[in-house]
Amino acid sequence: MIQADANGRLTGRFTIPPQSEVQIPAGVKSVVFQGKGGSMGAASYTGSGQIRTETLAQVTTITTRRFDPLAQTFTLVQSRYIAAVELFFTAKGDESVQVQIREVVQGIPTQTVLAQSAVESSEISLTEATLFSFSPVLLQAGQEYAIVVLTDGAAHEVAIAELGKFDQQHGWVTSQPYQVGVLLSSSNASTWTPHQEKDLTFNLKAAKFTSTQRIVDLGDFPVTQASDLMALAVVQRPSSDTSVSFDIIGTGTQSGDNFTLQNIQEWTPQRLAKKFNGSVNVSATLSGSSTLSPVLFAGSQCAVGEVKHSADYISRQISYRVGGRFTVSFEAVLQEGASIEVQLEQDDGSWLSVPLSVQHSSGDGWQQYDYVHSFAVPSDQDPDSKGTRVKLLLSGTTANRPRVKNLRAFST
Repeated sequence: MIQADANGRLTGRFTIPPQSEVQIPAGVKSVVFQGKGGSMGAASYTGSGQIRTETLAQVTTITTRRFDPLAQTFTLVQSRYIAAVELFFTAKGDESVQVQIREVVQGIPTQTVLAQSAVESSEISLTEATLFSFSPVLLQAGQEYAIVVLTDGAAHEVAIAELGKFDQQHGWVTSQPYQVGVLLSSSNASTWTPHQEKDLTFNLKAAKFTSTQRIVDLGDFPVTQASDLMALAVVQRPSSDTSVSFDIIGTGTQSGDNFTLQNIQEWTPQRLAKKFNGSVNVSATLSGSSTLSPVLFAGSQCAVGEVKHSADYISRQISYRVGGRFTVSFEAVLQEGASIEVQLEQDDGSWLSVPLSVQHSSGDGWQQYDYVHSFAVPSDQDPDSKGTRVKLLLSGTTANRPRVKNLRAFST
């Protein structure tokens, strides 16, 4: 009990118990103090939390080198994995040369580097093409990209084709050499000058895959009392011709507990028929074509869950009219072995079970349940309204679990 001072002011404190003892949901809570003489004070307390989810597909390290680069824009007619670029040098110095594939915005190369490769001066050929190879990068059809050539030296020269000049066969260049791109030059790799009559001489090397399907074993791990499994992975599918699926094979500690889950998609929970103890093997199947392949990024995992056979949900406090009717309504799917019990909190803190009043179908396998409780007629000393909380007691099995949505509670 908290007693007021001579001025009618009272102070005190209380401790919210840990989640292991009492689970108090986040939201707005009503804090009410009621005196013996009929006085009352109330305030609202808001408790909230924040869940932040981040999905990392890849980690990119950006290092900007502001050399004096050349750039050549280009566009592919079909999406391909580009694995190398060939350039033709007419002169070379002592410094290395770096080649990058960059994104292009409004015809200008950006600072976003998709792939890069460097070649030492000793490896540069003046008689044939020089190869700059890198990890294959997917370039989309119809999207503009740029080959950017950078070096610290001033002696390097690359072959270009210029409208109105002689080519290597000593013939006149009478038409635009490369109509879907343009040569650009810059002094700081940021501000670019286009040269509409010139194009860089280059070859793009696209990857051609020798196998259109591969199975990757992601490993084995032990599990205990597992009821749900889910493959966690970051996957890139360039087109509808590519696919990635997962297979999960469980070897139980007892005969008859083995299971096989095939063609599973990432981030899709898989429900087991019963709780499983044993070893689980996860593998990924990647399928593509000779020109396109899906990508399975590093760090794939398998999440294991154990669903309890019973649980409860308690709402925030809801005001009701004393002497009126209080209705709890929700939609649920209750298969064999699953059930829901509705309870209301009474003034003394105990819970009162509420009988089912109405049940009818709401479509797509869902049933609507209405639970109605009539409160006693108030006495002269009772206030017009009070507060209560709703508790749902859920029970089920590993295979059949109760599902609830659109929970509503109101007083009439």
